[in-house]
Amino acid sequence: MNSLLKTAGMICFGILISCVFRLTWAAEWTLYYQADTEKEGLTVTERYYIDTSAVQKPQKEIVRFTQRMTATWPGREEADKKITRMEINCSSRRYRVLSATEYDDAGKAPNEVIIDNAPWASFTLDSVMGILRDQLCFEKKQPKPQDKRPDKEPAK
Repeated sequence: MNSLLKTAGMICFGILISCVFRLTWAAEWTLYYQADTEKEGLTVTERYYIDTSAVQKPQKEIVRFTQRMTATWPGREEADKKITRMEINCSSRRYRVLSATEYDDAGKAPNEVIIDNAPWASFTLDSVMGILRDQLCFEKKQPKPQDKRPDKEPAK
């Protein structure tokens, strides 16, 4: 019985580790927002990224994505602060957090918190979520190709 529990524990641990590595190694992080804030008398740069390789549309107006927030203190390297799996409802300007992993100052993540039946929260268009909504919900329209046929002859 003990060996069965050890095996099950090792499998669960392996799955957890692979999920964390999947979020960081295979991701294509794209910066979409940066802000400098004052904390403890120092200027801290916070950067928000999304994993462009994992954006999904599970329903017509819903976009699911992974967001990564980092912080850079003066004299330190950029460090992960939070990785969040979220959804945006494009038509109603609402979002919800599906799971979150917060990192401590040593860069360790204790656990991923999965939120069942997460509530939807509203956001304004001039917020960080509004910027992200504009990027994820609306495809950039490509300019129409110009007609290469010669124009009609001018009227005489």
